[in-house]
Amino acid sequence: MIHSTRRFACFLVCLLACLFATSWSTPVHGQEEEAEQELRLETPPKLKTKVEAELPADTKFPADEVSVILTIEVNEEGAVTNVAVVEGPGEPFQAAALAAVKQYVFEPGRLNTGDAVPVTIKYRLRFTRPPLPPARLRGILLERGTRKPLADLPVVVRSGPDDRVSTVTDAKGRFEVEIKAGALKVISIPPDHQRLDVEVKMWPGEEVEEIYYLLRRPRANVTVVQGVRIRREVTKRVIPKDVVVQMAGTAGDTIRAVENMPGVSRRPFGGGGQLILRGANPGDSKVLLEGMEIPLIYHFGGLRSSFNSAFLDALEFVPGNFSAEYGRAVGGIVDVKVRDPADDMFRGEVDLNIYDAGFVAEGPVDSKWSMGGAFHRSYIDTLLPAFLPEDLPLTFDTLPRYYDYQFTAVRKGKNKERFRTLFYGSMDKLVLLFPQAVGDSAIKGELSTRTMFHYLQFDYRKKYWDRLEHNTRFRMGMTDIDFRFGVQFFFNLNIKSLALRDTISYRVHPKLLIRSGLDVQNLYVNISLQAPYRPTEGEDRVPIGIQEVNSTLETLNYLNFGSYLELVYTPIEALELLPSLRLDYYQAIDRWTVDPRIVSRWTATPGTVLKGGFGYYQQQPQYDQTDPTLGNPNLLATRSLQSTLGLEQEIAPGITLDLAGFHKTIDRGVVRNANFGSQTDLVPYVNDGTGRIYGAEVLLKAAIGERFYGWLAYTYQRSFRTDHPGEDERRFDFDQPHILTMLGTYALGRGWQFSLRFRYYSGNPYTPIVGHILDANTGDYVPIFGENNAGRLGAFHQLDARIDKTWTFATWKLNLYLDVQNVFMHGNPEAIDYNYDYTQTTYTTGIPILPILGLKGSW
Repeated sequence: MIHSTRRFACFLVCLLACLFATSWSTPVHGQEEEAEQELRLETPPKLKTKVEAELPADTKFPADEVSVILTIEVNEEGAVTNVAVVEGPGEPFQAAALAAVKQYVFEPGRLNTGDAVPVTIKYRLRFTRPPLPPARLRGILLERGTRKPLADLPVVVRSGPDDRVSTVTDAKGRFEVEIKAGALKVISIPPDHQRLDVEVKMWPGEEVEEIYYLLRRPRANVTVVQGVRIRREVTKRVIPKDVVVQMAGTAGDTIRAVENMPGVSRRPFGGGGQLILRGANPGDSKVLLEGMEIPLIYHFGGLRSSFNSAFLDALEFVPGNFSAEYGRAVGGIVDVKVRDPADDMFRGEVDLNIYDAGFVAEGPVDSKWSMGGAFHRSYIDTLLPAFLPEDLPLTFDTLPRYYDYQFTAVRKGKNKERFRTLFYGSMDKLVLLFPQAVGDSAIKGELSTRTMFHYLQFDYRKKYWDRLEHNTRFRMGMTDIDFRFGVQFFFNLNIKSLALRDTISYRVHPKLLIRSGLDVQNLYVNISLQAPYRPTEGEDRVPIGIQEVNSTLETLNYLNFGSYLELVYTPIEALELLPSLRLDYYQAIDRWTVDPRIVSRWTATPGTVLKGGFGYYQQQPQYDQTDPTLGNPNLLATRSLQSTLGLEQEIAPGITLDLAGFHKTIDRGVVRNANFGSQTDLVPYVNDGTGRIYGAEVLLKAAIGERFYGWLAYTYQRSFRTDHPGEDERRFDFDQPHILTMLGTYALGRGWQFSLRFRYYSGNPYTPIVGHILDANTGDYVPIFGENNAGRLGAFHQLDARIDKTWTFATWKLNLYLDVQNVFMHGNPEAIDYNYDYTQTTYTTGIPILPILGLKGSW
């Protein structure tokens, strides 16, 4: 029993020993696995400093994104010790990747024990195609042929369907855009020029400057946009240059467009450069250049104006009821407005034709100054003798010659400040050769006339603020008129003058503007005379040989002072009232004159304007008439009371109608003293003349489509005079009841343009000769005159045609033109010519046909 118990105890001890051994062996195995886990990589390397891979600038990408796969060995300090390419697109991407990765700095890899260990990792480096730089397009829009900048035009540039940039041209026609490169579409649609729609291919980052020359559309030359300004006259017609530059009968001279206006009577060919407006005497209307009077507007024959129209800005034509700013006239006013020379680039023009030649040059000097000059010279006097046969049976040869010149310089400042210098002049000379006496024993030898003027003018204008504007003009110069008839008769008038015009405009209230100014002349007059008294208007022309010859040589100094005040009152938006007052002093007659005037305009409906005017106008006599020796210094100023009522109506788009009715009375007209010569103590001139003038004017203008422009001007007027109280009323020397002008221009296309002008004038009155008396002393037959101006010459009618061909190049134009005046070669009567004893008559006719072929280049 005991023995068995011992066995059981031994077995139990052995079993417990085995169990105890087993329990100690398990913990030892777990500690070994924990040691192995601590040696594992807990944190891979992290990139701390990255260096961008640099590719050559001209690298071409095979795709928008490429990758280079590399193995990078990073040591326990985080430095890259080795780099190898596993996969890549080739060079230069792999080399750039290797060079960049070698400079990387990492946070080293670490075990979970925290120890840094060397690690080899696989790394993908991506290269993305860089965005392409935009293309930069700079453009300039210019008018083709003239290079004038086209400002304020919208321009759209497209690159594909979704990329679009819009801009507007500046004052010099420039624009600039940045846009995605490719095939760009440049689009602009100007209102007056051809559409711009071009394609420009541009590479990324490319900068291109393009110049686009846009051709002016055919009808665009009659579209003139002007700022809204006050109309201070009842009938004021502004004629822009581009409207008539290619009009038939003008030979390209814009100023000659005045002839086509209502109310303008026709002068006989060679009748001088003065205008006859609304039945007034030729000397009763004034031609002004920027507000300063010039002696004549046309050269001999009226074929060319005395101021080059290349510098013309606009022509203001007022046949009557003009504002108080103008005085010393009882007829009408033509004011030539001069444009500034080009300030964007050098420009020029050369015009050669069979009658004369001229050139224009202008351009900027610096950012503030611009200058220009022009010159015209006729050479018909040189060519005519070469074409006339020596045995041609002419009683006289006509050798006209003229020239004119202009120079202008302008400086522009801030606040619309402008200073301008004008230097201009003109000369006309005409020589008539009489190999023998023709009816009048005194008419033999050479008759020569010369008219010239030279002026220097300064203009200064500044707008001080929105309400106040100041304009000053000062001019100095001389006018010389020389007339010689053989060796016995001559007349010379030389006038040296200083003139000042100063105007201030002040807007007191939005509805009230006040304008006031001075108009001062200081004249030094030299008169040299040996000739009979010149006949006054309506006076019979008797042979020179039987008239008394007068002689004088005098130097006189005259001051003419004028001032005016004008109110512009707008009680309602549609109504303008312009009352004004002008005060003048004439030293030659030592008298003051006061002229109240008023003008009104009412816009009854859009497109319908009613207008009216009423006022007094006065003018001093001619200087030879007030001469202390041969005239009457006690004469009064001639006075006219004028009234006008009119209507302006827009009939349809592009068609306008202008109607005006007028009436004028004249008193204190200067006429010959009826008893002068019978008594020695009588003065030669008195203020006995009176007159009345009335009529109606119609001006219908039409612009049809883009190719046609024209107008119809018709005037019915009558002009009568009474020389002395109690005498019968007679016709005025230039009483022309019916005046009709029809003209039109049509653009045929491809640079061709055709123009026609038809004119009709009633013939001038004349005094018939009903008999003769032989003068025994001179051997001349003295005519016996019938009723004054009882006869009338035949009507004048003439058709003029002009054809132009213009080649428009990128930077210049070439214009070939043929202007034919009097196409039908109608012999229009200019005067009646008598034989030596006045028993036979013939008509003196004008030029049968006058073709002017010319070539003009402009740039």
